[in-house]
Amino acid sequence: MVFSGTPNQSAGGNGLYAEYYDDKKFKSLKFTRLDETINFNWGRRAPIANMGRDTFSVRWTGQIQPLHSENYTFNLKADDGARLWVDGELVIDRRRNNRARSQRGTIQLEAGKKYDIKLEYFENRGKAVAQLEWSSRSQTRQIVPTSQLFNSYQSVTPAPVSPTPGSIPVPTGTSAIPTAPTNNLDISAATLFGNGGQDYAYATDLSVDSKFAFVGGSFPSYNPGGQAYNLLGGGTGALIRYNTATNQVVSTTRLPGAVEDLEVNPVTGQIAIAGDFGVALLSADASQIIWSNTSFTDATRVATSGNGQVAVMRDRAGAPDQILLYNALGQVVQQWDTGLTTRHFNDVAVTDQNGGIVIATGYDQKTADLQVAFGQAWDLNGKQIWKNYDFSSLAVENANLMADTRGERVAIGRDGQLYLAGSINGGTGASIFSRDPLNIAQSAAAQTVTTDSYNTPTNVGSIVMTWFGRYDALTGGLVKGQSLLARQSSGQGNTVRVNSITADEMGQVYLGGEAAGSIANRNLQQIKGQTVAPYAPYDGYLAIISADFSQRYAWTPVSKAKVNAVSVRNGVAVSVATTTAQQITYNAVQSSYGGAEDGYLFVVGGQDIVVSI
Repeated sequence: MVFSGTPNQSAGGNGLYAEYYDDKKFKSLKFTRLDETINFNWGRRAPIANMGRDTFSVRWTGQIQPLHSENYTFNLKADDGARLWVDGELVIDRRRNNRARSQRGTIQLEAGKKYDIKLEYFENRGKAVAQLEWSSRSQTRQIVPTSQLFNSYQSVTPAPVSPTPGSIPVPTGTSAIPTAPTNNLDISAATLFGNGGQDYAYATDLSVDSKFAFVGGSFPSYNPGGQAYNLLGGGTGALIRYNTATNQVVSTTRLPGAVEDLEVNPVTGQIAIAGDFGVALLSADASQIIWSNTSFTDATRVATSGNGQVAVMRDRAGAPDQILLYNALGQVVQQWDTGLTTRHFNDVAVTDQNGGIVIATGYDQKTADLQVAFGQAWDLNGKQIWKNYDFSSLAVENANLMADTRGERVAIGRDGQLYLAGSINGGTGASIFSRDPLNIAQSAAAQTVTTDSYNTPTNVGSIVMTWFGRYDALTGGLVKGQSLLARQSSGQGNTVRVNSITADEMGQVYLGGEAAGSIANRNLQQIKGQTVAPYAPYDGYLAIISADFSQRYAWTPVSKAKVNAVSVRNGVAVSVATTTAQQITYNAVQSSYGGAEDGYLFVVGGQDIVVSI
C-alpha cells in the first residue's frame, strides 16, 4: 500500500503510519498498517508472518501533539538501533547494533500544536524491542499514547508488485474493498460451512497480517477440515482458521460450547474468545490455551488490546450484567456491573489509548415504556471517565424523545477511533440519538450526515432502525453520526438491525446485520457479478460507508440470512452470517448449502487466485 500526503481530518489521535520492511535498510517493503503506539517487544519473533525474525526494519511517520508547552524528554528503547526526528530535528540517533537500552533526547514543544514525527528502527539479530516514551515537567514518563499521535496520510492505489521467490504474488485479479459506490461486491472468496444440522457462524476477526480469517461459532457435527485441535476438552463449538490467500481451512479448534465472540490482539496476534465455556486467550494459531476462566457459562462479548488487556461481558441470568477485565496473565484486575437487572450491557471494547480505557454500551429500562441507550467508559483503575446518552426518564420525556433506544455494539476501529452502533424503535428525530450525547438540550444536527432516503429517517412509523457514529474515546462526544433504514416499495420506512460495527485504517465504516425489504437498489445487487437471490425475510447485509459518511460504497444483501460479524484489516474485509438457504460461493471450501442452518463466510480483498505458499 502506498500513501499520499492528504491530511486526515478525523478528530482525536489514531496512531502512526507504519511501514514494515523485510530487511534492515528499508528497501523490501512487506506490510503497512496503523500502529496505535510504539510499544513493541517482539522477543525473537517476527512482527508479522512471512517476514524474517532478524534483519527487519520499521518506519513510523505521522504527527505528535504535546499536552504542555514545555521541554519534552523522549526515551527510546531499541534492540537493535533506531533514530527519532521531531519537527524535522534529529532528537535521538542510536543506529548501533545493541541490546535493549534507553536513550534520551529533548526538544521544546508547544501545547496543542502538531509536530511531524518519524522513527526509524532496525533489528539485526536476537531479540527485538521498540518502545517510545515521553515526559515533561508536568507529565510523568509514559508510552506516547494513541490520543496524541496522528496519522496524516490516506491510502491510494498501489502500483503493481512483482512477486519475489517465496513470497505471495499479488495478481491483477485480486479483489479490493470498494472506494466508490457499487452494486457489485467484488469478493475474493465465499464459502458455506454446514452439513444439515444447526451450524452457526457468530464471530470473526483477522490475524495481524490479514493472512488468516477466524470464524467462531457452533458446528456440532460438521467438520470444516484442516488440522484438528481440541481445547478445554473440545466439544460442539469451533474456531475455524481460514487462509485468505489459499482460500482453504488450515485448522479447526474444538471448544466445549459455541464461540459467541472473538477478537485478535493487534500486536501479539493472540485470540480472545468468549462463549458457553467462559473466556479464554488462545495462541495466534489457535492451537494452545494461553489462559482461561471456565467458571462461568454466560460470556457473550469479548475485546482485547495490544497491551494484552482482555474485557469480557457476562449476560448473567437474574443478576446485573457484568464486565470483567483481565491482564495479560489472565488475572482479573477490575470488574463492573450494571447495578440493576433492568440495566443491560450489550457490548464492550478496550483500547490502550490514554493509559487504557474500557468502554461498554447497552440500555436502561428507565420506565415500563422507555428504554434509553448509554455508553460508559472507565480507566484501568476502575474509575468512570465518562458516560454518554443515559439521560433520565424525566429529561427524555420533557424533550419529547420517547422512541426506545439501545446501544447495540461498540468497537475501536483500525483507525484508533471509537465507533458505536445503536437501535431505535421509531425515528431518529424522536429519539435521544438526535441530540448531543453529553447534553440532551443540544441538537446533534451539525454532526449528523444525511444524503438520501435510506439515512434520512422520515415516514418511518414504528420500525427498528440503526444509528451509528464515530465518537471521541476520551470524552464520549459525537464526532459524526448517521441513521440507516430500509424502504418498502411504497416509500414507507422499514427495519434495519445492526449486529456488528468496525472501521478500517482510513476510517471507512463497516456494518453487518439484517434488514427487512428493502435496502437501496436491492434488485440490482450482485456479488462477484452474480445477482443476489430475491428478497425473502430477512436479508443479512454488509454495508461499507465512506470515512466522511457521505457515500455508501456497498450495501450488499445476503438473502435468508443474518450477518453476525464483520472485520477489516490491511485491505482485507471478512463477514460471517448464518443462513437458511443456498448462497453465492466463490473459491469455496463448501459450495452447496448443507441444509437447516449453515455458516457463511465471504472475503473481500483477499487472494482470488488460489496460490501455494
